[in-house]
Order: sequence, then C-alpha cells, then structure tokens
Amino acid sequence: MLEVNSAAAAGLPLWAQALSAAVAALLGGVTLFGFFRRGKVEARITHDSYFVFCDSGEIFVCQCVLLARYGPVLIRDVKIELKMEPSSSKWLRLQVINFGEKTPGQPVMNQTYYGSSPETYIPAEVPQRLFFWSVEPKHHLNWTAKMDRFKSDMEAIASRHSAGVIDRLTAEGEIREAARNLHPLLTSEIQLEDGTYSAKITVQYECPGHVGPRKRKSDSEFNEFSFVIERDKVNSIRQRLGASLEMYGRGVVLGGSGLQRLWPEYHLLRPLALDHEPPRGHL
Repeated sequence: MLEVNSAAAAGLPLWAQALSAAVAALLGGVTLFGFFRRGKVEARITHDSYFVFCDSGEIFVCQCVLLARYGPVLIRDVKIELKMEPSSSKWLRLQVINFGEKTPGQPVMNQTYYGSSPETYIPAEVPQRLFFWSVEPKHHLNWTAKMDRFKSDMEAIASRHSAGVIDRLTAEGEIREAARNLHPLLTSEIQLEDGTYSAKITVQYECPGHVGPRKRKSDSEFNEFSFVIERDKVNSIRQRLGASLEMYGRGVVLGGSGLQRLWPEYHLLRPLALDHEPPRGHL
C-alpha cells in the first residue's frame, strides 16, 4: 500500500510537488516565528486620570490600561511625561512614587497599592487596569519637606493640648496660623497651570522565558492624549488647599482623621484627542 502511495506521489506534477513543499516550509516558518516572537505591551492612559494636591505632594494619578500581546511580560519601569501645548513651554518628566490596581467604585485611599517600584508581571492577553502616582521630583522634595515641618508643628501642638498646656481655642488658633503660613509656600511649588497639555506614558519591559535576547525594551506604542486645564479651576485648587491644610492640622491635633482626606482634586473631564485606538477587547 505504501508502495502504491509513493508511486502515486511520484506521479504528481512538478508544480503540485513544489506547491506542497512551499506550504510546508511556510507553516514551519510561521511556527518558528511564533516560537521566537517577543511579547509586547500596549498602553493607554484613560480620561479618568486626575491630579490631587495632598500631604504627599502635587500628584498626577495616571490611570491606564496595559495589555500584553503574544506572551507575558515583566514591567521594569514606567515613565510619564506632561507637556504643555503647542509651544512645549512646560515639559514635566514625572517620577512614579506609588502604583496599584484600580478597584471600581472605591475611593482613592481604598485602592490596592503595591509600592513605589512599578515592576509588575502582566499575563498575556489579560487587560490590567493600573494607576501610577507620579510627581515632578524636584518640587515633590520641596513640598514634602515643608509638609514634614508642618506635621512636626501639629504634633507639638497636639502634645501641648493633650497635656493641658493650651486649651482648644488656643490650639485652633495655632493650627490656623501654621496653615496660613504654609499655604503660600506650597502653592509656590504647584506646577499645574491653565492651558492645554499632552500626557504620554512609556513602558519598559522584558519577556520572561523568551528564547533569544531579553534586553529591556521601551514600548514604542506609548499612548498620548490631550486635555485642558481651566484657569478658574487652578485658582480654586490653590484656595482650597489652604482650607485642606487647616483641616489636616485639626485632624492631627483635635482628632477626626477623616478630615485629612479632603484634599483638592482636578479630574480630566475634557480630553481632546487620542492618537491611538485602545487595545481591542478590554474597554
């Protein structure tokens, strides 16, 4: 029977034999390409990103969706940039100080936080909704140093108040004065101005288990979109920050930790344009 089949195959026209060999080679090449193909990351900043001005600094909470294609990836670093358009007169290269996983319906303080290192494992074809707390390094250091001194002052007032050295009315007056003195020092560190901005995220990652070079790779498919910051909202944030500082001080000295969380926020409700379509199947 094998001899008959071999004879039949031998009787095939040359073009059919050549076509069969070409198809077999193509299938083998596709299989080999898939075996050596590197995974890649698609990243998209979402329009629910926002700014918060709190004891930790002026923070851009970058909400994004990450999707690993063709295999799992290991995120090594995340870089976020804000640039004022159209003249690029302000260009902020931000540093990630905390990141976590978004939990729908939960306030920011109740989200899942993983720490300051953005390293994380992304499984293949499973969208990940993450957020990154990012700051401008120089102004962040100045902000936190001034806040640390304010916190020390509040702890000293709390100690004197609890010991009965000063009464509640005196403590409230000292809190108010300290907050009033700190307010212009913090607003001088605020980098957000009215105007049009573009935000960009770049992801550096490796492909664990990949056969071949495992060099760190910057994702070339970063996401960029534009949004508007309105002047009256910026002025409102600056004013509200003073009241938030006083509330924070009252929480430390007189109790009521919930008051510490009333920090001003600016939500990006007016995105202008996206330069990339979102990765398919995750929104």
